[in-house]
Amino acid sequence: MSRRSCQAVIPGAGEGTSAADLGLVCHLWHSVISQQQFIPRFIGLQDQKKKEQPYSIIFRLVDIFENVGDEYYQPICKLFSEESLVLHGGVKEETATSCKSYPPSGCASIQPPSPNMIIRASCGDLLLMSQGARNYRSKQNFYLCNPVTKQWFHLPHVYFEDFVIGFAVVPMPPLPHARNSCGSYEYKVVFIHFPHDYGEDDLADSWKCRTSIYCSKSRKWSVNSWFRYPVPTTSKTPRLFIYPTTCNGTIYWLNCDDVPDCIIACDLVNNPHSTAFIDLPEGSMPGGGGVVSLELGAVLGELRLFNVFCPSQGDQQQPRHLVVKVWELNCRTNSWTLVHDTRFNDSLLPNGIQIEEGNEFNIRTVAFHPHDGNMVFLVCGSCVFKYHISQGVYEKIDELFCGVFRYRISYGFCQELDELHDSVPPNELLTSFTLLHSIWPTTMLLSPSK
Repeated sequence: MSRRSCQAVIPGAGEGTSAADLGLVCHLWHSVISQQQFIPRFIGLQDQKKKEQPYSIIFRLVDIFENVGDEYYQPICKLFSEESLVLHGGVKEETATSCKSYPPSGCASIQPPSPNMIIRASCGDLLLMSQGARNYRSKQNFYLCNPVTKQWFHLPHVYFEDFVIGFAVVPMPPLPHARNSCGSYEYKVVFIHFPHDYGEDDLADSWKCRTSIYCSKSRKWSVNSWFRYPVPTTSKTPRLFIYPTTCNGTIYWLNCDDVPDCIIACDLVNNPHSTAFIDLPEGSMPGGGGVVSLELGAVLGELRLFNVFCPSQGDQQQPRHLVVKVWELNCRTNSWTLVHDTRFNDSLLPNGIQIEEGNEFNIRTVAFHPHDGNMVFLVCGSCVFKYHISQGVYEKIDELFCGVFRYRISYGFCQELDELHDSVPPNELLTSFTLLHSIWPTTMLLSPSK
């Protein structure tokens, strides 16, 4: 570096500064920035200074057993913040709202070598993807992908005899303030298994599952022992598809689909070989009514439970209404704090949008806002809304791509339809994957795509 260049970049360096002094400063700077932990710490500091990381949210239908075609599992809606839009190749408009749909050249077009890829989990700015629909008893191709840098890493092959019912990617250790970004940190990929040979005796009083974990540091898989958990008193159907929530190095999921009574937690940082069971907060499963939505999500490093239910009606002549409650978990004591308790005000929905279809409520929670605990994303029919909980205000931000709804799911069976749906049927379940884009994209742990 020339003397003039040094004077330009070093604060306070004037014409009288000697070359020796400039060289000493440059040497000290080099010793600082060449340290192995400098870049991760610098990235973490810059992320803390930013009010909000750019985010993207991808929606798709949940998994089903039948081979319904790869298009069934493709994204049906993608939202992004304004800064995320720019990262994905879009153009930031002067009148842009805080969420819009992806441009066609966005994240969905980024594929590893095989064309039919399905999103399984997200972590920071990474997506875990696999090839084709689930094939439980054969080798799988799994990839970690960065949709911004267009890089991917092919995980080592592993063979499982059991059903793989859930996936997660967990940064190790969590970044400061629990920002879920993998950065250059160690990470673990977690698969949750259910036994393929279970029978009626296995389901009588308890269910069992186990986890297998891939560690980026050792680049090896490990398989944990089976663990059992009680059968919910109101359900005899085990969960065969799980979409865990990752928060502060721990993955959480509800113990059953229809009427859960506890949350299963696996702490990948402190105790990866055991699990804990957390009771649901009192009042989250009211009797006499119906639970419309019960979802876990991470908001600003805290685990939250979003609950929408229809209270029991003493007078059947009165119109039905929905109640919204949101709890936050204290991870140290496993106790819950009620942070929102309000009535769902459907009168503020745009004209033509109905929350009831027949006797079913046609509304569901699909994602938490990663930076705002007062906001969630809801789907009603084919419309996506940003819902301000305390104010009861809706903001329509997108519509679902309904070209994939050529199937009808009923009692576990799949029937192909002659015509496409024009909205999401009430019994179709949705899941979401959130990306948080760091100031420095994750690249160190990935292999460049070819």
